Amino acid sequence: MKLWLSIALGILLAFVITSIIAYLVPSADDLSPENPLWNGLTKLVSYTNATVIAYPNVNRLSASSSTLFIIGLARNLSSSEIENLKAFVENGGALVLASEKRELNSVLKGLGLGVAVNGSLVADRLFFYKSPLFPQARASIAQHNLTLYLNYASHLSAYGKGKCMAYTSPFSFEDLNMNGARDSEELYGPFCIAYAEPVGKGVVYVVSDSSIFINSMIDLSSNKLFATLLTQGRRVYIAYEQDAETLYVAFRSSVMGFYRTAFGSELRYFTAIVIGIAVYKALKVLLKGAITKH
Repeated sequence: MKLWLSIALGILLAFVITSIIAYLVPSADDLSPENPLWNGLTKLVSYTNATVIAYPNVNRLSASSSTLFIIGLARNLSSSEIENLKAFVENGGALVLASEKRELNSVLKGLGLGVAVNGSLVADRLFFYKSPLFPQARASIAQHNLTLYLNYASHLSAYGKGKCMAYTSPFSFEDLNMNGARDSEELYGPFCIAYAEPVGKGVVYVVSDSSIFINSMIDLSSNKLFATLLTQGRRVYIAYEQDAETLYVAFRSSVMGFYRTAFGSELRYFTAIVIGIAVYKALKVLLKGAITKH
């Protein structure tokens, strides 16, 4: 067999093997829609039949029939991306923003909302799940009264024209030093942890806990129903991008993008034919080489 052909077949085989591994072994990144582990969002994707998109693609959505989730805010958004989000909502879109970190406040300000993430953790030694840092909250949405379980959540400072939809109990408190006990300088609740404000023809929901939606929390109490009600029965999208992708995540994203393009459209027939011809040619060459050696 010619040397160049052996090298080409070796490269092709290596690519096939690594592609299969990348396809089968999912991301383990926090709040990744492709992560099936405790800290991922695959259950949310499944429960809402969501489509994952990149932030620049927000302006391609049909706003009046779409709900967009941004959970955790993996990277800082540019002013143009925030403007796209604002236009999406003003044109009738429903936007769900969930984060316990103050970094979300630049987006909230850019959208013109009267709410901010405080950043301090909330604990509750009376109403909680497993730990005081997993406090309980009561929510009211779409004529449903819900019980939510939080996970290292913050709380919201609401001063706009919107409405708080969920509060922690009066026994909750700001746990500034994360010791699970209230110290003299730590304020008592109740605290707002979910807020809705109309913007143009649409609405923005702000939740001060991204963990409500992760795989290990979404099936607890009313968390799943809460997520479902926020979708308003619309087509659901999740905007997700990593701020700094690892080499594996970047490679896997490329592989998954190739598979979606090659096999998720009319190109699948052409791709199948090309792969079939390539496999036939490779096997023919290999068999010819084996016969020649004997």
